[in-house]
Amino acid sequence: MWVVNRDSGSVSPIDSETGAAIAPPISVGTQPTSLAVDSVANMVYVTNFESGTVSVIDGSELKLVRTVPVESSPASIVVDDATHTAYVAYDRVGVVSVIKPNQITRAPYFDAGSDGGRIALDPLSNDLVLLGKSWGSITAVDRSTGVVRYLNQGHEARTIAMNSVTGVLYVADGHEQSLFVGTKGAPPIITSTKLSPSATATIPYRSTPLQVSVSGAVKWSIVAITNLELSIVEGTGVVSGTPSTRGTFPLTVRAQNAFGYDDAELTLWIAEQPRVAPTIQRPVSDARVILNAPYSAWISFAGYPAPSISVSGLPKGLSFKQGYITGTPRKLGTFPVTIAAKNSSGSASLTYPLTITGQGSVWAHQLYERKETKVDGLDRKHLRKLVHSIRKGATIESYEIYSEMYNSGSPKKDLSRAKKKAFAVSAYLRHLGFKAKPTYTFFVEKHSENKVTSGHAHVVFSYKK
Repeated sequence: MWVVNRDSGSVSPIDSETGAAIAPPISVGTQPTSLAVDSVANMVYVTNFESGTVSVIDGSELKLVRTVPVESSPASIVVDDATHTAYVAYDRVGVVSVIKPNQITRAPYFDAGSDGGRIALDPLSNDLVLLGKSWGSITAVDRSTGVVRYLNQGHEARTIAMNSVTGVLYVADGHEQSLFVGTKGAPPIITSTKLSPSATATIPYRSTPLQVSVSGAVKWSIVAITNLELSIVEGTGVVSGTPSTRGTFPLTVRAQNAFGYDDAELTLWIAEQPRVAPTIQRPVSDARVILNAPYSAWISFAGYPAPSISVSGLPKGLSFKQGYITGTPRKLGTFPVTIAAKNSSGSASLTYPLTITGQGSVWAHQLYERKETKVDGLDRKHLRKLVHSIRKGATIESYEIYSEMYNSGSPKKDLSRAKKKAFAVSAYLRHLGFKAKPTYTFFVEKHSENKVTSGHAHVVFSYKK
């Protein structure tokens, strides 16, 4: 058994049964931090954190045989007994140095995808397992290919070790104050080579599920994409969305499980949307078109490319704007309105009757509250204008003009005011040639504990040209 003496810059060989030192301490570099033993060759490798070297000791003769320069701050080391090769990890540096047998020159290194810290060797594969110091990330590096996969332990993992026979991985978690034990497992490998089926611009798209080499839960994501409005369903590997542009586009997808991830660059062919001649539907509105009242109706159309729309025959006060017939009509009657649509694939037109009628009911305050023309409580100027519009429209209508409600608190007074208003409106309408019938009512409303008396008047009149 070997023990690192950090402060004295040495290591000591110890009898594992008695605990006694077999020989005096053997001097190595400054601030040794870890060691690994090649049990076949009986060679001991010691990382010297401050010196930036690895000391190699002959375990049989108990003496230092060589010192190998490595990068700054070596933190931990493992040895492959089969190849007699040592691997060195560094504190906050994402590389691994490789020390071959009998090497004396500076050890070469390769990118390990982790910021170093602790290292272990998986006896069941060709992987090195590294624990990074940032967020406790764990990576597996294939020694032959250099491919890096992330194993994602997270939290504050402090150190790792691996059973050299079973391949069981042990991770000490400083945040949870616990020991994680498990096999390294197999990360997913994406076996799909393309997205299918192909897509069509502006039409919703949904791919068949992407495939991986392992079973169990796999989380999917898109890590790189260009000019595509697509997303991926995490648990199924289905790519979906509505692409807007034709062409061939690359995207990189990632499949990840508890043992690592795999990225694959796929391509999606997006065809142009088929060209379609335009079609038009008659505008729909929830309200009838009433003189001097705001109106809006949407014109529904289809076609690709998007057709240009024009509207003709609209009466005064109405116009076509941004897909809507909108405005306030100023003229009574029925008007033939024509809607035309045109694109590179064809054209279409639709003519329909647009009828503008007079108002069906007018509240009394429109007749009584204009003080500048008020005569005996009646806005005769406004009423005359309304009557003129009705006559001009040559319609047969029944109109009802509602008076305001009076609630002075005196039943007699309120009823008298309602009656006076009803008769005043009726008399003026008859003078203009209308048939008019005045009515008036009185009722009591209860609000909480208070009673409110109200008088209410209205007039029904009709006209035929």
